[in-house]
Amino acid sequence: MDFLLEDDHLGPDMAEDGLGLEVPDYVHPNVRWDVFVSGTDDVSGVEWSLAAVDGSYSRAGLLEAEDDDWLRASLSVPDSGLYRVSVTSDHTPTVTQLVFAGPDGTKTLDE
Repeated sequence: MDFLLEDDHLGPDMAEDGLGLEVPDYVHPNVRWDVFVSGTDDVSGVEWSLAAVDGSYSRAGLLEAEDDDWLRASLSVPDSGLYRVSVTSDHTPTVTQLVFAGPDGTKTLDE
């Protein structure tokens, strides 16, 4: 079994020395929510984008330094649907996550 862990076929570690992205799974339209980016405290060259998966909405912006090794952006979406949050940097690969937006009356797993 050790040969599976030591073999070069596994490739490089995922997200090695890169950015991390923390996004809620479920949000409500027209309500602000935060995106946190880990792996750097330098805002230069780091940008976020938010786009509806169906292509009906998109916007982009800059992040703010929040704390040691964290950046933050406060976002909102206009309608229910599936959205992709992406963070790009001059020196690391792009990271993305999906977030679903739905009506206020919907229960989430955390409630």
